[in-house]
Amino acid sequence: MTKIIKDEDGDYIQHDVLLQSLIDHCDVSSCTFACCGYDNCDFSPMHIARFIYDRVSIASGAEKDKPTLASLTKELTSSIERLEAKFGSKGKVSNGFEHEDCSEYYPCETIDKLCSDLLQNIKVAFEMLHLSQAKAAPKRDYQTQGQIDHWGKKK
Repeated sequence: MTKIIKDEDGDYIQHDVLLQSLIDHCDVSSCTFACCGYDNCDFSPMHIARFIYDRVSIASGAEKDKPTLASLTKELTSSIERLEAKFGSKGKVSNGFEHEDCSEYYPCETIDKLCSDLLQNIKVAFEMLHLSQAKAAPKRDYQTQGQIDHWGKKK
């Protein structure tokens, strides 16, 4: 959950772990997030799709606990909706925020735009991944000649 951290320098926002991981993944510029903030990130559907795909692919644990494309997309979407509901122009704390890792202040109108863009691009990313899975060739074993010879002789 996105939370406010208070210290001697003021109040800062800290994103929930999944949303911060997405931000870190999309932080692709030669600069750093600490310097340029969200402008340093490429929140394109391709980057977001890669983030979701990688998280689902490398997830470990029992099959029932493993995230799916849909569950991870829903969790990201919920996180962004909570961010907008709390810090956007119609939010509970509608005066924006300063990010924990970046000393820049983001007004509520910027948060509205960021959340809108993220939600749209997450939707496109999910559609891309879903279509890719539906249209992909089935997984096959691509055997070497040595494997074919070895397994063929045992029959």
